[in-house]
Amino acid sequence: KPDGQVAVALSYAGGAFSIAVHLKREASSEDADPRRDYDIAIYRSLMPPGGATVEQATSAKHYLMKPPVSGDDLLYYKSTRKKKVIVVFDPHESGMTAYFCARYENQKGEAGNWGRIVSITVPS
Repeated sequence: KPDGQVAVALSYAGGAFSIAVHLKREASSEDADPRRDYDIAIYRSLMPPGGATVEQATSAKHYLMKPPVSGDDLLYYKSTRKKKVIVVFDPHESGMTAYFCARYENQKGEAGNWGRIVSITVPS
C-alpha cells in the first residue's frame, strides 16, 4: 500500500476559468518508499459562495454545502503521473471555491493517505 503523501499547490493557469494543480511528494514523506506510489489520484469539488443549496448539492455537479474536512468529501477527478494538471471549469462556476486533495495509488489500485485539502477561487 502507498505510504507517501501528495502535496498539492494551486495557481491560476492564465486562461479564463483555469486552475493549475501542481503535485509533488510531501516533504514529510521522504522516508516512504516511492516504488509503492504508482500514480496520483486527484479529487476535487466546488462550493458556491455561502454553500450550495439542496438542489445544487443533489445535481449532477454535486456542489458542496460546506467546506470539506477530508478527501472523502470530494469527487474523484482523475489519476495522473504528471507533476502539473490544468483544470478548466465551466464559465458559470467562476467565483466558486474549488477544493482539491490527492493521494498516491499503487498498481493494484490501493490508495494511500490523503494529503492536505487546498482551495482557490475559480477565476473569470
